[in-house]
Amino acid sequence: MSRRTASYVPPVGPLNATIMLVGEQPGKMEVYARRPFAGPAGEELNSCLHSAGLSRGECYITNTIKDLDVPVSEHLIYSRQTPVGFTDSGKEYLDLLKGEITTVNPNVIVAVGAIAFLALTERTGVTKWRGSFVPSTLVWGKKVIPTLHPTTVIPPKNQYLN
Repeated sequence: MSRRTASYVPPVGPLNATIMLVGEQPGKMEVYARRPFAGPAGEELNSCLHSAGLSRGECYITNTIKDLDVPVSEHLIYSRQTPVGFTDSGKEYLDLLKGEITTVNPNVIVAVGAIAFLALTERTGVTKWRGSFVPSTLVWGKKVIPTLHPTTVIPPKNQYLN
C-alpha cells in the first residue's frame, strides 16, 4: 500500500529509537494534528511515559492502521465479536508496520491496545499479558510489551484506574 489517504497520519520519532510505541488507528484529533496520540489520549500517554522516566521525543510512535478512512473493524476478522486476525486490507497495513519495525530496529515495541497487540503477536487479551515480554510474530526476534490504550483510563470510558 503506497497511497497516502486524506486521513493518513504519519509516524513520528527518531529512526534510531530504542522504544517503538504502536497504537491502533488514528482518531479524529490525530488526523487533524497529523500525529499519533494527539488530544486527551496523547496527554495520558505523555503522562505515562513521564512516569516511566521517558519522553515522547525519544520514542518512535506509529499506528497499526495508518488512516481513518474506514473503521478499524473493516480491517479485522472476528470470531464471536473478538478480533482474531486481519483482512487483506489489514494485512497491507501490517506490511507497512513490519517495514517500520525493520527500519527503526527498536529494542522493544510497546503494543498500545488490543489491535496493536494482535498485529504484533497474533495474540489477544491485553489485560492478561500486560507488562509481559511477548515475542513478536510480525518481526522475528523483537520483544513486545502489551499495555492498555490510554483511552481506557480517560472519560467517558474510565474503565481502569491510572
